[in-house]
Amino acid sequence: NANNQQVARELLAGQGAHVDIAVNGLDGVRQVVAAQPPYDVVLMDVQMPVMDGYTATRVLRHEHGLTSLPVVAMTANAMEGDRDDCLAAGMDDYLSKPIRAAAVSEALRRAGAGLAQRRQGQA
Repeated sequence: NANNQQVARELLAGQGAHVDIAVNGLDGVRQVVAAQPPYDVVLMDVQMPVMDGYTATRVLRHEHGLTSLPVVAMTANAMEGDRDDCLAAGMDDYLSKPIRAAAVSEALRRAGAGLAQRRQGQA
């Protein structure tokens, strides 16, 4: 929702990130695919209209070949197994809502470290 988007935008911008927000999963896929320069990380809401985050991540991975792009799930789902579902869909990490600044910072640090390792392996 708009309130969560604003909180996330301010939190990330406060850490120096450039933030784009998609209105739904299909829009998110389109933004990621078209991004120039490419995004360094995607925070993927699991429950979005039009296309959910699981499907959007699978599309990015399998249809667009974006296998090294870090995708971090953001979800209100905090039940046992939700993290496994996110990882099985191709997401690299998991944040449960409400989002905490320290958890976001740590997830972005992990995503950056993983991205650097993947880029070294491709060089």
